[in-house]
Amino acid sequence: MQRNTLLILALLLPVGFAVSDAPPSPAAASNAASGDAAAAAAPVVAATNASQPPDAANATATNANATATNATAGRLHGLRDRFAALSAPNISLRPSLRPVRKKLANLTGLHGFVSNKNNGSAANRIKTIFASAPVNVTVNTTNATIQQPLAPPCATVACVTWNLAATSPSSKDAKFLEKLRRHDLVCICVQELEDLKPRRQPGHRAEAWTALLAEKFPAKTHTVVADQSAGPVRLTILQRKRSKLIKVEACTCGDVACGIGNVLRNKGCAAAFLDLKVRYDKTSGSAKLLVISAHLAAHAHKANDRDADFHRICRELLPQMPSQWGSHDLLDCVDCCLFAGDLNYRLDLPRAEAERGALSGDFASLLDYDQLVRRKAQGSAFADFFEGEIRFAPTFKFDQRSSTYDSSKKMRVPSWTDRVLYIPRSSRKKSPELTLASYDSVDTRSSDHRPVVATFALRPRVSAPAPLVARKR
Repeated sequence: MQRNTLLILALLLPVGFAVSDAPPSPAAASNAASGDAAAAAAPVVAATNASQPPDAANATATNANATATNATAGRLHGLRDRFAALSAPNISLRPSLRPVRKKLANLTGLHGFVSNKNNGSAANRIKTIFASAPVNVTVNTTNATIQQPLAPPCATVACVTWNLAATSPSSKDAKFLEKLRRHDLVCICVQELEDLKPRRQPGHRAEAWTALLAEKFPAKTHTVVADQSAGPVRLTILQRKRSKLIKVEACTCGDVACGIGNVLRNKGCAAAFLDLKVRYDKTSGSAKLLVISAHLAAHAHKANDRDADFHRICRELLPQMPSQWGSHDLLDCVDCCLFAGDLNYRLDLPRAEAERGALSGDFASLLDYDQLVRRKAQGSAFADFFEGEIRFAPTFKFDQRSSTYDSSKKMRVPSWTDRVLYIPRSSRKKSPELTLASYDSVDTRSSDHRPVVATFALRPRVSAPAPLVARKR
């Protein structure tokens, strides 16, 4: 209503005045500020002019008209400014959303992040897109991250880890997977897909999971480029068919058993070695990507066993790697690596203290007692790997179909057992770089774990690489 009133007032101003579009002079602004006083003084001036000579009276009348004109100009400019200030926040950009989306996609380099749905004003879309846009992570010797805008365009990769706790999630439980369709490459790592019964063929839960993935990633839009199982651990990698930024040219799968006697597959990993053709703005390059879905040793006091499982996986996957990649060291032969799964590292804290910190959101204090953070700092495991900032609650262990942490007799300590770690790049000069875009958990409650999702951008290097932290040999 106020805006309409101002518009009407601006239109009803006398049109006989010669009002310039240029900003008023300081004198005019002063006159505009005292416009009411000038208007009140005008009759007195006219009465005085009656007793003056004609020339003097005409001059005085001219000055009076000029004063009134300046006052009106000042008022008009003031109304225009106020009207613009009121109108600007409410301007809708709906008529031309397609060019807006295209420009934002070119600016961020993430064409899939720009939604095509009519989900609000263009201003809200801009906020949403830039809130989820990836950042450039520069690795340094302190494992700190420096965030800066990402150069366009680049391929995107999503990685999910989810311990299913030998249950079959419903389509509603796995609805969050649909949001990952826009990514060029999707890596889905699951653990405890089946119970530990020995079987010659996939069980009913594995079949149900295959059907669920086919529902979330239809064959019309996605291609399965890798599907490897190692007991109850499974890795599935899907490529978006319409992607023009990434292409899987070759894939080799492998697995490692880390269970009892290093024979049983109740613990271990499934892995895939991907030869990628990655397209950048006007150029293309190759990338050797290793993806590992792992389930390491359980129980809070077995951190050393988890470290041993990690080193066994790296050692046993080496002979399964494509020969053209090299043979001297697994992590030195790849350009980028994703290591995701139920890594089972716990918090070295009493249950009450850990739960209090988790419920209050004081995650930074809890992470000081995280076994994985400490082991990485010591160099005993995962020393070459990096991880996004954890801003979500511990993902283990919940009562099923509940947000309550373990209320059984065991009263397990809430912990971040489910993690996605990555090696951003190799020492190869033309190696592409994997940069973190987001890292979060999902509140779906079919299991006693919460799934964790990390998204990345695979892009060319824009500067000389910072040195990586040397791992303990």
